[in-house]
Amino acid sequence: MQLESAKPNCLQYPTAIITVGDEFRAVRIDRGLTQQEVGQMLGINRNFVYELELNQHQLTIYSLHIAYQFLGYIPEILKIDESILQGQLFGYRIRHGYTYTELAKKIGLDKSTLARFEKGGNIKIETRDKIIVCL
Repeated sequence: MQLESAKPNCLQYPTAIITVGDEFRAVRIDRGLTQQEVGQMLGINRNFVYELELNQHQLTIYSLHIAYQFLGYIPEILKIDESILQGQLFGYRIRHGYTYTELAKKIGLDKSTLARFEKGGNIKIETRDKIIVCL
């Protein structure tokens, strides 16, 4: 008689994916990588990976960009609706690592206008068209 079962996840595997850090850690473990190896792959310190996974690191565009680079996709836990322009804008900023200031300069807008729009505020049609052209 031979019993077979799936190998249990390691103790560090998140029990539920409720944060970007949890999603990052689950994928890292699934890929069989250490925090040190991920840090080397991404050109960042292992402590950054450790803090991100434990949700001790503030979710800035930089940290979300790092997560995107490793995962190969925008963290699903963020539930970004890229069918609307605000979601497309936020996704674009994550993929390219742009702050509001950097992207506003590239588009030719004020950073507060860009931030307000991304958070659901209204903008002029000309401003909307500038954003669409950039994306």
